Amino acid sequence: MTRTPTPTTAIPAARQRHVRNTAPYENWRPPLVGVSILAPVETSHILVAELRGDLLVPSGPVHNGQPPEQAAQKVLRGVPSGVPVLRRVAVDWVQMRRRQICTYVLATKRLTHDDAARYTYCDGRADLWMLPIAQAISALPGLARARVLAGLKALADEEMAYLEAGIVSRTESARLTCSRLLRGQ
Repeated sequence: MTRTPTPTTAIPAARQRHVRNTAPYENWRPPLVGVSILAPVETSHILVAELRGDLLVPSGPVHNGQPPEQAAQKVLRGVPSGVPVLRRVAVDWVQMRRRQICTYVLATKRLTHDDAARYTYCDGRADLWMLPIAQAISALPGLARARVLAGLKALADEEMAYLEAGIVSRTESARLTCSRLLRGQ
């Protein structure tokens, strides 16, 4: 006796496998734009901030429409003439969860030990330290370390470094993204 094959029945809609929506990643929070200051002291030291046992690069926010050079003046205080900003040396763009973060790294003119000792950090809980460059770089967290290394190289080469999430980028997508964020678009 032969059996006749039974027709296959369709899987009910409720049991069908859920197909994931692959929509582009949306930023529902406004972007953050910040500034970090790379302040070389003499030829062998840099200024870093120590906050609760952690080292960080002196940093602060850039508000809507404000140039990073103006924002840098609020990060370090103590000298009437302000922070002697030399130029922008690096731009780092990071996508974190639902927010884009862009950080401009500004280099100051080379400071003397006496000038550096007069500065204070905008966060009263932190102290500014002058550390040898190698010691400071080894103690900084990964992203800050990458920004400082790229900034020092760009300062020595007299060029600009573009980073994406702490990795030097061959494209200028970081520059384009950060310039758009700075304009508030």
